[in-house]
Amino acid sequence: MEKELQVLINADLRKHKIGFWHREKSGYNKPRSHNTFKFDPKDKEEKKKSWPDLLIMKGDSDLFYVEVKTKTGKLSEEQISFFNWSKSMGYRHYVVKDLNEWELVKKLEAIA
Repeated sequence: MEKELQVLINADLRKHKIGFWHREKSGYNKPRSHNTFKFDPKDKEEKKKSWPDLLIMKGDSDLFYVEVKTKTGKLSEEQISFFNWSKSMGYRHYVVKDLNEWELVKKLEAIA
């Protein structure tokens, strides 16, 4: 169910020509400053557990994160840590559990 929702959201983003990175294909940068979320560079599992499913970029520098979950899915401790960090840095971070919630995110983010 989660995978199917991700596929639908990805297709919707392509339709609206919105740039995005899916977690499985995204790279991870080494920490460079105090405002960089710090991973243990040796621990690739930690990165997989905490990084959100989608990083969506609107325009040149406006980005936000989306974590896709099933109806009963919950954020892991690692995801909560990343969620809190991203919010503290001023990034928008959403948890989407169905297409209705995705439509709400699109309205909030002014994605046509």
